[in-house]
Amino acid sequence: MLTALASLNDQVFVRLSLPVDPREMIVVSGFAGYIYARSANADATLIRAFDQETVGALVSMRFGLLPLAGSAEYSFVDQRGGPGVQIPIPDVRRHVVMLHLTAALQFGPGTPPLQ
Repeated sequence: MLTALASLNDQVFVRLSLPVDPREMIVVSGFAGYIYARSANADATLIRAFDQETVGALVSMRFGLLPLAGSAEYSFVDQRGGPGVQIPIPDVRRHVVMLHLTAALQFGPGTPPLQ
């Protein structure tokens, strides 16, 4: 959530990825993260702004010999607000679903044709 306040954040993020098939055409990933944010008041005292936990999963695959890859990602973000400095930071819960499609195309003399 955009707070328009400068903050000092302590953050940890972990991701584990494993191939599903021997050719590594499909990969499954899981991730988790934690943020603890503080902002400074006029006396330069750090005050808890919010803390946030994130968990999610990602499935990625390549499409044969085509220069395409795609993935589907789901994440859940749980932010617990704090008193903040000028305004209180609210609690936020967010579900995020994203679909990604990536292409790595090349062109020019000597480029092999698409198969």
